[in-house]
Amino acid sequence: MQVLDDKLNKEFIFDLYSKINLDFKEYDKITRKQMLLFINNFYSDYHNIIDICTVRELKLLKRLASGEEINHSDEKYDFEISTLINKMLIGYDFSDGYL
Repeated sequence: MQVLDDKLNKEFIFDLYSKINLDFKEYDKITRKQMLLFINNFYSDYHNIIDICTVRELKLLKRLASGEEINHSDEKYDFEISTLINKMLIGYDFSDGYL
């Protein structure tokens, strides 16, 4: 969680946080860390993940959860990787080239 907290700007996090939390706090009254904890807790319930993912995204998540490494340069998964990153369901470190 700390890695994400350092790399994502507050506006990006707030945008997602305010979409999934109907009773969200005002921008100036919440920290990035508090929002990330809420998002993490929200997506800890697999029903919430299923509700927002396509079948292709769920298949990739299953492969990643089983420990399979996916090379980011494999264009086959561009759509799934980019949408899962935007939904903050996976993190990505470009330095090693793998998810």
